[in-house]
Amino acid sequence: MRRSVTVIGGGISGLAAAHRLLAHDPALDVTLFEREERLGGKILTERGDCYVIEAGPDSFLSVKPRGVGLSRELGLDERLVEPDARNRGAFVLHHGTLVPIPEGLSGLVPSRLSPILTTPLLSARGKLRLAADLLIRPSRSDNDESLAAFVERRLGREAYARLIEPLMSGIYAGDGRQLSLAATFPNLRTAELAHGGMLRGAIATRREAARNGGGTVPRRGFLSFPTGIAELAEALRARIESRGGTIRTGATVSAILPRSDRQPGYELEVDGAGAAPMSAFDAAIVATPAWAASPLVRPWAADAADALAGIEHVSNAIVVAAFPASGMTRPLTGTGYVVPRAE
Repeated sequence: MRRSVTVIGGGISGLAAAHRLLAHDPALDVTLFEREERLGGKILTERGDCYVIEAGPDSFLSVKPRGVGLSRELGLDERLVEPDARNRGAFVLHHGTLVPIPEGLSGLVPSRLSPILTTPLLSARGKLRLAADLLIRPSRSDNDESLAAFVERRLGREAYARLIEPLMSGIYAGDGRQLSLAATFPNLRTAELAHGGMLRGAIATRREAARNGGGTVPRRGFLSFPTGIAELAEALRARIESRGGTIRTGATVSAILPRSDRQPGYELEVDGAGAAPMSAFDAAIVATPAWAASPLVRPWAADAADALAGIEHVSNAIVVAAFPASGMTRPLTGTGYVVPRAE
């Protein structure tokens, strides 16, 4: 008899989980439930005749291998695109003026030292403290630390406040003193352990690229797809269904309960057109936001429900405006700007 697994939530996490299950064991009976009529969760791409608008996330970091790896698994690696070289780069608001972010810093790992040492964003003292990363021994503690604590330990408080924190906030919209380094940028810790520090790790990466690729440095920064980041969700859906997985949209899971027949597994109460009111599965993966997962698991995991309910969330507002090119008085360069807390 085929083992059955349900995935609750059709965002990128739920879609990736269903994809991974079927890749690992094609014989599994996998059913994904999503309360909305569409898939993708926070991913929301709107396409028009002459534009692509992202009402949610618009890219992922190339320094995180799982995004690139998933794209490769789905046959999308040839469709990955970087920001137009003519408009690459962003700015930081510094004393009321927009200052370019030093080249090679978009992934939070400094890949070039000279632009950082010449940027007006840091004082002479701040630059010396940043360069001291080359002399500071790595921490051998196995304990996780916050992103802010790690960067301040390696590069100094000024570099964190004026360079790293604005970029990090633009990605996570969170407080770096509460964000886990291991959960957000584990590659920074890996560079410290493997090479002795962030700057040494960047130097080693460039040297390895020079040996293996004729001087080509791995892509850094942000990646997306020609018709929007929704291509990833669409490809996941196609792959899941091609392997026999079932996807139910417009179906809200209102409860997860132990099976009433005392057999191992779970029963789901499902609301929505065409959905059976009660469905049984051998295993369940809850891939919803923490606030939505908490009431689902509370009947049989109260401690986990309390922990989930205690996770803080932030909200974002996105405003899209379009202007005729004829109204621009000068070329527009860069992809945007970020504002440090100090500003």
